Amino acid sequence: MVGGDTREEVRLIKIFKEPKAWTHQFPRTTLDVLSVGGEEGWWVGGGGSIWQICFSEHNRDVGPWMAVRQSRSTTIFRPLYKRIPVISTGSLHRKHPPSRMSPNPIVTISSSMTGGSSHADVTFNPWYARQVAVIDNNGRWSIWDIEGQEQKRCIWRLNAGPEGQIYDEWVAESWESCQADGWGRICWAGDIHTLTVFNRRQMAIFDIRSVPSKPLSFPNLRLGRSSSWILDVKRSPTEDGHLFIVTSSEVIWMAVQNVTSLDDFSEPTWRARILSSWRHFRAAEDTSLQIEVMAHHAGGPQ
Repeated sequence: MVGGDTREEVRLIKIFKEPKAWTHQFPRTTLDVLSVGGEEGWWVGGGGSIWQICFSEHNRDVGPWMAVRQSRSTTIFRPLYKRIPVISTGSLHRKHPPSRMSPNPIVTISSSMTGGSSHADVTFNPWYARQVAVIDNNGRWSIWDIEGQEQKRCIWRLNAGPEGQIYDEWVAESWESCQADGWGRICWAGDIHTLTVFNRRQMAIFDIRSVPSKPLSFPNLRLGRSSSWILDVKRSPTEDGHLFIVTSSEVIWMAVQNVTSLDDFSEPTWRARILSSWRHFRAAEDTSLQIEVMAHHAGGPQ
């Protein structure tokens, strides 16, 4: 989680299972509940306030990957739980006790490497945790591969991959209305080659195998001439090609067709389609509205 007086620090906290029981019930019922506490690790970067922390979804390596987005840079971490406590990298204005929780930063994607504008969103490839995508507040996106081996003296490096821009000659709306506040979202959907990119008013689908990478489609989110904005986007935890999109007025459940499901000679009848939508009746002016998508026991999205 984010800590510090000006949101400049990352705070890692160990999560453990704690048994909880109903003492007045017979037979006694016990549940294992996740609790937060114990050791803490800290990290502070030189890029100012922290605006986003995200983790990889699936990976075959041991341990998670973590990304921390600041205005002028995005740092990738391989958090470690060490045998011996080490001094935390904390703020100059406060001291933190030694901890076995090590953030372990490995590489940094600076804004100068992505066109010079501030970063608006970062995400991991859900099928390959060593690949990340970044979009800036001008709608320009780029993909980066992380290379290196897990060794005592590992040297990690970044390799630039595909890149693109959500805007091109197909866009009918003005640039100012689409990118009013520099907001953006980026995520994979369907398969490893299908990328979806969002600004406040538009969604674009890219095939990252194509050179140059241009939008394949601008799905209609039915915003029309309304004042609605796109506020949040989340992937389904159970369906690779499904997205949940929150706008100022409704929640949209959308299916995205992956680009590798078609042969080279076929033209799809749709790239993305709305499966369902419903009004959320929340304040239309609240741009902080977000959604969390979870899977119930039967395996369907909730």
